[in-house]
Amino acid sequence: MVTASVGVVMTKDGMTSPAALLRDADNAMYQAKRSGRDQVVLFHQNAREVANRKWGLTPVRARRLSAG
Repeated sequence: MVTASVGVVMTKDGMTSPAALLRDADNAMYQAKRSGRDQVVLFHQNAREVANRKWGLTPVRARRLSAG
């Protein structure tokens, strides 16, 4: 059986970089996989903050890494 896990991200501002959007969608996809696969998960802004805390990144360092 083939299943799909999909991560979705939406933005209103148009200022978010394509790399950041892809990263956030990727994080949502992995959340879908961790939640049992074969799901669609919508990225939530606080998910980025949770991931940053998990990896021990301060807000300043996380912004610098996101900027490339």
